[in-house]
Amino acid sequence: MTLQCTSWALDQPIPGTAKLVLLGLANRTDDETGLVTFDPARVARIAHIAVPSLWRYLGALERN
Repeated sequence: MTLQCTSWALDQPIPGTAKLVLLGLANRTDDETGLVTFDPARVARIAHIAVPSLWRYLGALERN
């Protein structure tokens, strides 16, 4: 996880679980390329939610 991505995610004005999803994505960011290796099960586990809920939160994050 890049420290820069995590710091950015923490600074975003979004509520609880959505922020955990964003932090889960930041956790999967490659330090060298900046690309996210997206594994839905792992991101959902980091955010403590079910995978179907993950998709709803990702949609909400994208819309906002």
